[in-house]
Amino acid sequence: PTAEPVYNSGTKPDLEGKTLKKNSQSEAVFWVQKRLTELGYYTGKCSGKILNGTVNALKEFQRSAGLKVSGNITQETVDALYAAELPTPEPTPESTPKPTE
Repeated sequence: PTAEPVYNSGTKPDLEGKTLKKNSQSEAVFWVQKRLTELGYYTGKCSGKILNGTVNALKEFQRSAGLKVSGNITQETVDALYAAELPTPEPTPESTPKPTE
């Protein structure tokens, strides 16, 4: 058997412009299944293949996130899945010089 991919919830997969549909199989699918599991949308096996359970979980997540409900994995869906996980960079405030005596 193939070893399970290493999952790190602090990063997200890059789909490189692809849309992953039912029966697609990849490491990105595995990562999305893991994230859906963390968020409570998916309870199936994280196999890396999009089957009915994954499609249903994706649709439920997409609906709750206000996205187009397709059951497909798009970069927009991935970005929304990881939005709460990945910090948004804060601008660094410029320091104000202190007056010298």
